[in-house]
Amino acid sequence: MEFVVLPDHPAGTDALALAPASGLPGPKVIEHHSGRPWLVGDWPDDEIVSVSAGPRRLVLLGCAKVRQEPLAAGLSRVRSLADLDGLARLAAGSFQFVASIDGEVRVQGSLSTACQVFYAKVAGVTMAANRPEALADRIGATVDEERVALELLSPFGPPEPLSEASVWRGVRSPRIGHCLEIGRNGAGRTRRWWTPPAPERPLGDGDFVREALFDAVLARTAGQPVVSADLSGGLDSTSLCFVADRTDGT
Repeated sequence: MEFVVLPDHPAGTDALALAPASGLPGPKVIEHHSGRPWLVGDWPDDEIVSVSAGPRRLVLLGCAKVRQEPLAAGLSRVRSLADLDGLARLAAGSFQFVASIDGEVRVQGSLSTACQVFYAKVAGVTMAANRPEALADRIGATVDEERVALELLSPFGPPEPLSEASVWRGVRSPRIGHCLEIGRNGAGRTRRWWTPPAPERPLGDGDFVREALFDAVLARTAGQPVVSADLSGGLDSTSLCFVADRTDGT
């Protein structure tokens, strides 16, 4: 999967044209309500959930378990980008969350960072993508050697806030729990939309964790005749395999 997200701004088309979409000879295009290109790229048909309500658009790209009816109903009540915070919690899975609301754009990845979002200033406006290379090509970015060295310090990359930058100069990523918002003028900003919950639950109250695990695994296994997992013997992989065994997959 590879895609870029454009602002609802005349310069968005200019930003898209600065470099060809590598490996995408015939990219798919989803438009803003205005008719300008919004999402451009290539994605499997079974890895996209798309709903609309008047001038509002919402797309989940990746593995998402959600019913479209309540998602569309919630979208119809949205009046600002901040109103989307609740909708972002409706779906289980691992996906990028992209919205176009009355000329403004919101883009965010997963809290686990398995699905990331990158952004850069291209042709005078903010452009987002799920791969940093798509932006680096357009701005002629060079490799940041210091960032590469940081990546080698840990198998999961550098900790926050060092994780905001990418290995390409000029290409950044929102911090964990933050989303990217692009205004009608094409300017981008990041905003915190999620904070860790207060440690108020008693140790014996684990039902919410079990429900979250089942929803997440079902998002991945639904409709799949065969699923597999790496079983290392640890508590994480063992739990996931037991949960997967109780789903419809085999």
